[in-house]
Amino acid sequence: MSREAKFGYGFLFLGAGLPYLIDKLMGPIPALIAAAILFVVGIAFLVAAHLDHKTASVRRGLMYTIGAFTIIGAASGALIGSIAGAIAHTKAPREAVTTESGAIQLSLTCDTVNLPLPYRGDLWFLETIFLKGLAKLSANPLNPDGLWPEKDVSGTGFRCVLKNHGTTPAFGVTIPIEAAKRELIRGKDGSWRSGDVIEKYSPIVSIPQPLGQQGQDPFTFYICSYDPDKFIEITLPTFAFVNGDDISNKTKITLRVTATLGNPLPIMPTTRTSR
Repeated sequence: MSREAKFGYGFLFLGAGLPYLIDKLMGPIPALIAAAILFVVGIAFLVAAHLDHKTASVRRGLMYTIGAFTIIGAASGALIGSIAGAIAHTKAPREAVTTESGAIQLSLTCDTVNLPLPYRGDLWFLETIFLKGLAKLSANPLNPDGLWPEKDVSGTGFRCVLKNHGTTPAFGVTIPIEAAKRELIRGKDGSWRSGDVIEKYSPIVSIPQPLGQQGQDPFTFYICSYDPDKFIEITLPTFAFVNGDDISNKTKITLRVTATLGNPLPIMPTTRTSR
């Protein structure tokens, strides 16, 4: 086997294995560039190996061309890979989990409330029909005292209070939760129990205000079921996301959850009284 053939097979072998290591160290773009360069050089060496020995000048020119393109390709690949890595690093969200001693420390406490709930002004609640996130209910300006979810309803809901106990305000807080609607199985004696899960959701609770430091400016929202024939489980996570002033600078923060009836929250079906 000629020297050119050995070089050709060697570059092809590197092209099959080396990009995997480059992908782990530098990312997929530099790995693809390296694979393309190695395969092109390997094919070129194999072509050179099959040239007739009498055409030495042609072979020598081809070797010079291979060398020049290898240097140019390697330099271009390194430059493109560095630029792509820098852009990806800039745009990628930062999700470093903070410790309890961090500048932002979040807690979420959920206790039970009896329905209907009297309120004044505005009330934020987790919409549990389509489970898309938070919604706001505003009372009539002429009569600011309202009842949630409505007048002729009885049952149990939850009041959830989110606080920041850290030393700096928390902006753009979002909480990803999991929700499951279960079938409601009623007994002949009027009792009921939850059945199989029939629908699953992953709503994002986006807090519409900054949370002040050391427990100031907490945010309160409420949860109840509007469907008398379904039982809902709301699973609260142990983390939340804080965007700060820059939405691309997303940080994952520990969330301490305390719930009266445990986690997941059991959202009982409501009962509507006849009018």
